[in-house]
Amino acid sequence: MDNEDFLLAEYQHFSESFWRNEERGEKIVNFFITITTAIISGIIILVTNEQEIFPQSKIKVIVIAALFATLMLGLVTFIRIIKRNHVTDEYKHIIEYLRDQFIVNASSNQEKYKLPFDDSSQKPGFWCLGGLAITVAVTNSILFTAIIVILWFSDRSAWGTATCLFLFTFIPQVFITVAARNGMKGNSMNNPEPKYTLQLHPRPKETVSLEIPTDTLESLKKVAASRDMSVEALLKFYIGQELRQDLAKFSSR
Repeated sequence: MDNEDFLLAEYQHFSESFWRNEERGEKIVNFFITITTAIISGIIILVTNEQEIFPQSKIKVIVIAALFATLMLGLVTFIRIIKRNHVTDEYKHIIEYLRDQFIVNASSNQEKYKLPFDDSSQKPGFWCLGGLAITVAVTNSILFTAIIVILWFSDRSAWGTATCLFLFTFIPQVFITVAARNGMKGNSMNNPEPKYTLQLHPRPKETVSLEIPTDTLESLKKVAASRDMSVEALLKFYIGQELRQDLAKFSSR
């Protein structure tokens, strides 16, 4: 049972790390979209203002500079999301590995822990990409198109040129997203690594008695039940999580 508690604690730790990484990516994109919306709103107000605050030549320079700065922020955001996707895939592989090892080491019925579907065969197609990276890529392509059109194409009927400029910027970002997302999968298929089995060796243990307030114990039971863990496994998870953080701080000094 100790092996199962250890695997459950590690599974819970990496699952929470996975969701924190997902939330971090959403916050990055939301920040970029908010800044972009604010800058575009300011540009619209500046251009449509009946009172000429600046000459037309200066307004054009201000608009191009604002769009260019936003585009640079968008490129940095795109790179960060690509990195975030890579970390997400690593967490997914670790979680799948821990789940498989838990099933192998489970002392009870193993069938109840298996997924009701084969997730390894579900591969998203090219047209099902979506995601935050594509959202940022679309925004960057619109910004790049707007800058080029303002600089060299003053004709409002140049929709064909604008479309070509958009695709010229958008398609490379899509290929970068696909290559970065499938790079690790492709390497693992071309160079398959041998499968390892997790060997859990027993360590010396000592029984410790704790006095816990009744209301705290009831709260622990509720949290443990919501996570499908025992109270003992939950306590081990809390201790291991905080212990890793403190040891990391000591090692960095």
